[in-house]
Amino acid sequence: MFPKGGGQPHWGSVYLDNHMEVEGSFIQNGRIMNMTSPPMLQERIRLLQYVGTPESNNFRFVWVIAKNLDVSTAISIREQGNKCSPRIAPAVYQDENYEFLGEADIDNRTMQYVFQGHVHVVDKACFALSAFLMQKQIS
Repeated sequence: MFPKGGGQPHWGSVYLDNHMEVEGSFIQNGRIMNMTSPPMLQERIRLLQYVGTPESNNFRFVWVIAKNLDVSTAISIREQGNKCSPRIAPAVYQDENYEFLGEADIDNRTMQYVFQGHVHVVDKACFALSAFLMQKQIS
């Protein structure tokens, strides 16, 4: 999601609800925001879509544990017009038998995800050893 007035982009989940309307949720400034809430109704969203095959494209997307991530090929976005902003990327945190989809700040090596209505932060060794990020892998 890219905020209207600029600002840091956010990763989240987007889906079609029972009425075939686009719905989604994002973490913004430490709060959980739904796309149907008034401040989010007109926000732009972008979807990552892989078209073709690994053979025709000569690459594929793979999930890599954070400690092995090649940041030059990580799937990430920055705040528009601000090259100094942190790179934000989709991430999955694995905790015992659970996985949580969230967003990672690659430069600061932290991740946020939502569980039971609360925002949780993963950092330090937990980030390096339990967070997975998406990167482009040459076939």
